Amino acid sequence: NKWNSCAPRDLLREDMTRIKRYVPDDKQNLKQQLEIEARKADALILWLDCDREGEAICFEVLEVCHAVKPGLDVWRAKFSSL
Repeated sequence: NKWNSCAPRDLLREDMTRIKRYVPDDKQNLKQQLEIEARKADALILWLDCDREGEAICFEVLEVCHAVKPGLDVWRAKFSSL
């Protein structure tokens, strides 16, 4: 990894509209299951680790579920092992 290859400020100026988001072929079944469950649900409770990866997963799940049910009520649970 080249952590010093650019200044962090330069990353924040990146045009986010150029980022292409997609679900890999080997994860399509997971996406379809989320869509099925979201259609049946009254609410979505996201309960993942409170770190960057957990937050990223929450937003990916939220994006998939809101695509099929935009009015879905969403709650974010937080937990800690401490």
